[in-house]
Amino acid sequence: MPPIITVSIARANQLSEELAGLVPKLIYIPVTELDYESAVLKSLLENEDITVAVTLPRVIHDNEKKKIADMLRRAESFGIKDALVGNIGHIQFARNNGMFVRGDFGLNVYNSETLYVLRKLGLKSAVLSFELRLADIREMSKPIDTELITYGRLPMMITEYCIIRNCSDACTCDSFTGLVGENGALFPVEPDFGCRNVLYNPKKLYMADKQRALSSLGIWAQRLNFTTENAIECVTILKRYLGLTRYAPAGFTRGMYFRDAEEI
Repeated sequence: MPPIITVSIARANQLSEELAGLVPKLIYIPVTELDYESAVLKSLLENEDITVAVTLPRVIHDNEKKKIADMLRRAESFGIKDALVGNIGHIQFARNNGMFVRGDFGLNVYNSETLYVLRKLGLKSAVLSFELRLADIREMSKPIDTELITYGRLPMMITEYCIIRNCSDACTCDSFTGLVGENGALFPVEPDFGCRNVLYNPKKLYMADKQRALSSLGIWAQRLNFTTENAIECVTILKRYLGLTRYAPAGFTRGMYFRDAEEI
């Protein structure tokens, strides 16, 4: 059976009625980006074929926990039951605030033993490390539902302090494009909770044309990780992974999935 498609967004404005109409099985929305007045969010929450989960920030300091806890409790009151966490220290925190827990890439799931540990910890699912090879994933035992990121810019670094604020004493990271490397490549930089920044790979991971290889892995889901895309681009990519178009982004990467092996 081919893996289902899940979607994660970084910003509320990436949601659209058209995206909701394509009915991704599971959509992750940052708990800091939930707009409860949004008609799109309301339609997602009312659709029994779509599960809405919240994504916790990767970094939450002690003095930030109350703010996030309040957000989680409000999300739970609206019927959201699942939280995606990328920090092992946040598992019990999410559970204490009424959530079932799913594991994100920050948990560095690199082998079956880690999956067994996460199952014992009560996680519903976990995303595999994007540093694995497909050949290794195929051989892994998967005691819980496993996801694999198959589209999007992969994160390279999260900064504790805002890059722009450090340089100019004012935060304008919402309009900051990114950093240029020595070879001229643009590394996108996106704002994160707590005035932190996430630095992303210049090239987008793309695997829509490798569905036969993905279907042989025994994974539960493949995730489309939307970061810098606008709402129209999110719909275009989701349609491609649903087999409705032949679109492919320019200058994409396969990541490390085919490392030391020929592409299938």
